[in-house]
Amino acid sequence: MERTIFPFLAAAMAVVLGSASVLASGAAGTPAAGADGPHAWQPREAGRIRFAVCQMATRTGEIAENARRGLAWAEKAADGGADAVVFPEFSFVSYPDLLRGAEVPDFDEAEWGLAAFGDFARRRGCWVFVNHPERADGARYNEMRVLGPDGRVAATYRKCTLALVDACLGMHPGEGGVVADLPFGRVGLLVCKDASEPEPFQAAYAAADVLVVQFAHVVRGGRDVRGGRRDVRRNPFVRFPEPLDGIVSGCREAFAKPLVVASKPGAEGPWPLAGGSRVVDAEGRAVASAGEGECLLVADFPCGPDGRIAGAPESPPDATGALPSDGLPDHTGK
Repeated sequence: MERTIFPFLAAAMAVVLGSASVLASGAAGTPAAGADGPHAWQPREAGRIRFAVCQMATRTGEIAENARRGLAWAEKAADGGADAVVFPEFSFVSYPDLLRGAEVPDFDEAEWGLAAFGDFARRRGCWVFVNHPERADGARYNEMRVLGPDGRVAATYRKCTLALVDACLGMHPGEGGVVADLPFGRVGLLVCKDASEPEPFQAAYAAADVLVVQFAHVVRGGRDVRGGRRDVRRNPFVRFPEPLDGIVSGCREAFAKPLVVASKPGAEGPWPLAGGSRVVDAEGRAVASAGEGECLLVADFPCGPDGRIAGAPESPPDATGALPSDGLPDHTGK
């Protein structure tokens, strides 16, 4: 199928907050108001749900600016007809910020965080999948939020299968899989290493229509660090990780579901990230795929008369390539 990449040259983006309930165990989700009422959410175009993946890099020490740039990406995605906007793991904060112990503001409290994306969601009527490290009850989590078109949190998922870097950051694991039952379908949520070990999630996600997976996947370590535990803690990317292609392929085979994969590009300190976001159908065919640079990646899911996903994803017929430049800088570190 045709490959669909929208290279990013963007201005403000749409985060749409709306209704969802959480199926299976895991972090709580709150049903969003109005989704089943007289003003129930509707997609921008009858007969399809459009996902836009924001393959966006982040700069070290610029968390607030990264988030504001994310809003610009979201606006551009909404301008292109997106109903759901997906960001990668650690959407606006870099590994060097986290590893050096820099203070990372809570998404709920920061002026560029939940309130800003919630306002965006209400204005543009999109769903937004965003990831940020969060503290709750004295513990720290690698957390995905699903925001709906009413500006509220529709579902929350906490990464369950911790990578070495999560352990070095003092993260706690989540309590299980989360399926967000949204107006357009049941969406299973995974973060990075969860996709490498999918077996614990198979029963919980058996009824999902599509899985959304967020990555900040390091291609390799910056130095060949050898030695004991202290070396591992100093550089948690000692071992070369499994290639992203293999992880995505194994995840798709384990679930036999379409995947919407958001993967961070660029370089964060000495660690290059994989990029390579994609949308894959249940048979393993890449409907849309990205390279290493920043871009918006778009794919459509056909939906039935009830407005819910009713077919395999496809490349949008109106996806024609590059968007007009707005002069925003590239942040991939190249």
